[in-house]
Amino acid sequence: MKALRWHGARDLRLEEVPEPPEPGPHEAVVDVSWCGVCGTDLHEFLEGPHMIREGPHPLTGARPPLALGHELSGTVVALGAEVPGIGIGDRVTADPAGAAASATGAPAASTTCARRAAQWASPRRAPSPSASPSRSPG
Repeated sequence: MKALRWHGARDLRLEEVPEPPEPGPHEAVVDVSWCGVCGTDLHEFLEGPHMIREGPHPLTGARPPLALGHELSGTVVALGAEVPGIGIGDRVTADPAGAAASATGAPAASTTCARRAAQWASPRRAPSPSASPSRSPG
């Protein structure tokens, strides 16, 4: 699969990256249809790093190159065994950078998602608490 990855200020590269593994028990895999670029992403591209660390992140171990773009929508293509409220084929919106811990009381869900998203450098993974069925027509 292809991912647009940030290597440094004004250095984005479209690269081949491995497909993510099967989702963990509290994860959903989303086939992304649309992905937004937020102000932070824009500033990282233009003049970063600001929020991105050049060395390993203390929580996730992630380091550049990284895929930017965490505000996404798409279709659920795989679900972990303990994901409530959504199903395969549901259209969802997600923000995998959101705090899953506040929604579930399980900090590990957020940490696991962050680690896996960083590992696979793709915005395709979303913790289930942040995913909600889309109500858009189509």
